Amino acid sequence: MKPLIIALCALITLSACGQQKQVLYDLAIRNVDLFDSQQRTVLKAKTILINADTIAGMVDASDEIKAQRVIDGNGRLAVPGFIDTHVHLSHVLGDAYNDLDALGDIHRQIMRDTYLPYGTTTVVEMGQPPKWIRSSIEWEQQPDPDYPNIYISGGALISDLDRPTPFTHEEVVNPEEAREKVREYAEIGIKRVKLYSYLDEPEFSAVVREAQRQNMIISGHIDRGGVTIPEAMALGVKNFEHILSLATNVIHFRDQMGMLNRKYDLAGIETIDEWVAVMIFYFELIDEDPEFRARMNSLLDEMAKNQASLSTTIHQMGAVAGETYFFSSFGDDDQQVLSLPNYTDTHKRKLKQAFQVLMKTLRNAHDKGVRLRIGTDCRRGGEAILSEFLLLYEHGFSVEEILQIATFNGATAMGLDQYYGQIAVGKKADIVIFERSPFLDYQHFLSNKLVIKGGRELNQ
Repeated sequence: MKPLIIALCALITLSACGQQKQVLYDLAIRNVDLFDSQQRTVLKAKTILINADTIAGMVDASDEIKAQRVIDGNGRLAVPGFIDTHVHLSHVLGDAYNDLDALGDIHRQIMRDTYLPYGTTTVVEMGQPPKWIRSSIEWEQQPDPDYPNIYISGGALISDLDRPTPFTHEEVVNPEEAREKVREYAEIGIKRVKLYSYLDEPEFSAVVREAQRQNMIISGHIDRGGVTIPEAMALGVKNFEHILSLATNVIHFRDQMGMLNRKYDLAGIETIDEWVAVMIFYFELIDEDPEFRARMNSLLDEMAKNQASLSTTIHQMGAVAGETYFFSSFGDDDQQVLSLPNYTDTHKRKLKQAFQVLMKTLRNAHDKGVRLRIGTDCRRGGEAILSEFLLLYEHGFSVEEILQIATFNGATAMGLDQYYGQIAVGKKADIVIFERSPFLDYQHFLSNKLVIKGGRELNQ
């Protein structure tokens, strides 16, 4: 009897193994070199197995698998979909749509065309007109593989101003109103909040503490206001926006403007591009002064100690300095041509030099342990993220570091790492496959890409 039982067990085991080999997946991406965004390594010759919108497995390319559809990777590089952690719907849609009371499919299609063909599959909105929130929260809560994943922050919060409230902001005039606005956001499903420069005390602390009670992700554009980055960190804020914000937390611009104008022979600021140029010059001014440089290092050390993250926004800086392969501006739609009316060729050469110092500061932040994440803050965000890749590489960042900054870092900082930022079992199947590997030539960041969004191949 005992041998019979053993034989039956063996048959059952063999049957189970046979059935396991017959698993039919919805999609298999065969034979790719897979970038591990957490470890910054490349796993050679892998096959990615997908069911619906989720990664179900990863096996060696030599393993036999069955799938309804198979994409042959031909040894190409596969990376997680890129994450842009600082976008504005008003920028991407353009000035013509600013008066809209709600958003529709045509606007979602603009988002698709702006981001998906370039490999950006997830974006974090950092301040929109309040009247659009009902539409955009539906986009967040009802993701669609035909469009980028979007996570919103409502309107950027500011204190009472002695001027009209910018249309992408929400004004809170006292601590109770600040707390109520955060609760209002939480009740409709918003899980992130954006603190803008002009959110001062006591409203600043009220927003932070209520957002913490609501388990919301907090991000701060902290400059020009009454609260500093160290003060925000003391309250528990960990995510900060734009490298430009570092300079204003080291020196007071008004106190140093005369020195800056004399050093660079500046005549004044007429355009937004000239404002950006002045901000870039301040990085060189800081770097050349021992006291200011020590302050900058102290700030970066404190940010690293607090495990702070910082969005990049370097394409917009590089464009003004003439260091990018295409131009875009913070200005309105009709200002998308470089406008430096007071700048001679000498000014422009000095600006390029100052931009190198800005990028050296960014590298220093990274080396100290500040978690960098991509945040383009740009109308042409999908293209801008690729431009930022080139700038990072040209200023000392490795391909591995760049890909981690564009995926894993953004996902973890924005609380999205349950779904995005890695090619791993259980994560969403948002995958970018390069036609040519940037590990062979960094210019290949611009090469054609096969984009898998939500388990489906993007139809461009």
